[in-house]
Amino acid sequence: MQKKLVLVFMPIIMFFSFINFAYAECDYETKAKINNAAGTIKAEYQTFEYNNNYYDETYGEEVSESYWYGLIHIYNLSDDVYVKVIDNNGNSKDYTSDDVAADGVIYVGTGMANEVKKYKIEVYATDSSCIDDVIRTIDITIPRYNVFSTYSQCDEYPDYYYCSEFVFLDNIPETEFYRGIEDYAERLEAEKNNQGIISQTAELIKNHWGALLILAVCVGIGGYIFYIKIYSKRKGKKK
Repeated sequence: MQKKLVLVFMPIIMFFSFINFAYAECDYETKAKINNAAGTIKAEYQTFEYNNNYYDETYGEEVSESYWYGLIHIYNLSDDVYVKVIDNNGNSKDYTSDDVAADGVIYVGTGMANEVKKYKIEVYATDSSCIDDVIRTIDITIPRYNVFSTYSQCDEYPDYYYCSEFVFLDNIPETEFYRGIEDYAERLEAEKNNQGIISQTAELIKNHWGALLILAVCVGIGGYIFYIKIYSKRKGKKK
């Protein structure tokens, strides 16, 4: 009888023991440690140029071509968490502490920088039984290389947005680039003229403030006298 009771209660005892063990492994301090590990993760992007040199047999000469690529750097990934990198097409890949390079960084290639690319980096607990949901999300955008930055117009107007080497906007037609830089040039010229008028006025006041003060006083006195005469005439008519 005693043996039968042991066989009946043993699974129940083991079940509750497992629950207590799991709770002990994922207590408040453990969750706090995981959350802290997720909070220290940082990410940034890098663009780099790749030069391809080869011999063109058709023309019999050396040819050099350059392409721009994007790269994401992920820092501070510990054993407690892993990250899921998701591109704007929904493709994803997981990275753990085993993927960390010798310099402590995870490198994620994003391909050629010929378009703006948006990525999400989701942080998860390595032990999903403790925290099974996304702990943190990092959004990062890779700019695209802007071919217009090499146009001669950008030598004269380097601060025009589409003269930047890398931009976060989609590509535009060449005609729109030319129209935009013409508008930008006209706006700069108008601002320059306005600044010129303001500067000339300030310079005039600075150099002739005495004469201008006398003129202002005279105008004020003249206006006052004119007002008195008009007022006197109106008062006389009323009588």
